[in-house]
Amino acid sequence: PVLSGLVIAVGGLTESLVRHSWSSLESYLASLSSSGYIEELQHFADGLLEMFSKEHTNERVTVPLLKSVDLLLANQCFLPLGAEKLEAFGTEFLQLVRAEIRGSTDIVKVMSSINLYCGL
Repeated sequence: PVLSGLVIAVGGLTESLVRHSWSSLESYLASLSSSGYIEELQHFADGLLEMFSKEHTNERVTVPLLKSVDLLLANQCFLPLGAEKLEAFGTEFLQLVRAEIRGSTDIVKVMSSINLYCGL
């Protein structure tokens, strides 16, 4: 529930909410990386994948999730995982995104997916 709420806030609609929630998430992930808690960072990435696969039909979750992961990738938050784990995350997330936008007419979801494809 906490991860879901944070992801929805980071990918949210209001600039104020996005700015503050992103600041908190970025600080948390930076502290994990600098403290050597790479397993926790991997657990966070796995949680994103699990949330996407469980909530794939819930647009109130998937669109903010796409925006959040795009922001995480753009700020290189997953680089400490290493190339192999980062590639596995990207590959699995890409498959989930493809399945999500197949046949979608939601322009916001499609645009968020395009941004995410560019980040992967």
